[in-house]
Amino acid sequence: MLFSNSAIIVSIDTKCIDLIKNTSFEDENKFYSLSIKRNVNHGFGEIHWAESFMNGKINIVSFIQIENIFIFFTSTVQNYLHFKKIVKHILGHDANAQLFKLPLPVTKKLVSIPNVRLVETNEAFGLTLILNNQNEDFLIKIYTNGLITYSMLINLSPKQALNMFKTIIKVIEVFNEKY
Repeated sequence: MLFSNSAIIVSIDTKCIDLIKNTSFEDENKFYSLSIKRNVNHGFGEIHWAESFMNGKINIVSFIQIENIFIFFTSTVQNYLHFKKIVKHILGHDANAQLFKLPLPVTKKLVSIPNVRLVETNEAFGLTLILNNQNEDFLIKIYTNGLITYSMLINLSPKQALNMFKTIIKVIEVFNEKY
């Protein structure tokens, strides 16, 4: 069961994925950490960051990893930048982390992906769609800044949620195609 209603999706170079590991470090009095547990096909984990580790709050963002894709359960797109900083610390270089987002302006397109019904296209804000997953409809909004909001996922198993996010990635890819 997942308790979430918003996410961002980030991809990194596939050649770097096996190098991503647990780490904690401090940089300019700011604290950063990544913890990850991997299964065969995916991983689960959290990133942590704080402006002041001893005296401030620690921000914690959970994620699921599918191959080179990280789905962060957050409503704050800027958490992508903290993940990039952690990955750069681990690798010693930029891993070419990319935030999945829609192009500006969003143009109207025909979406022929099974179980997806496009409800509205707004060229500045993004898409509203209905995704049917396991005979249940989910209202999903994909914003141009990379934020994704959706109906609460309390009835979905992690595997069903992963399938839903794979479909959302396909929708974003359709709108990023140039033709």
